[in-house]
Amino acid sequence: MDIILWDLEDYGEHNAELFPDSLNPYCIGSEYFARNNKTYWPTYGILLDMVGDKDLDLPIEKNSYNRAKDIVNKVWDKAKKLENRHSGLR
Repeated sequence: MDIILWDLEDYGEHNAELFPDSLNPYCIGSEYFARNNKTYWPTYGILLDMVGDKDLDLPIEKNSYNRAKDIVNKVWDKAKKLENRHSGLR
């Protein structure tokens, strides 16, 4: 399992790609990683974004579900099993 973390990927200047001297384009870390790792092909990817809320409620994301229903179900089923196993630890 590989865990890759980027911060502030969507905190860039709008249309920064049109300005070569921009110091703050969008997705600088992930784009650099993709350009420099041509042979790296993950089997799965899970985007964790803005998940620090104390009372977090995460619905199933529709685009992911429509494109990869089996994988989404696999992840959510595992999460439910883990939640049930650890529900008494709160």
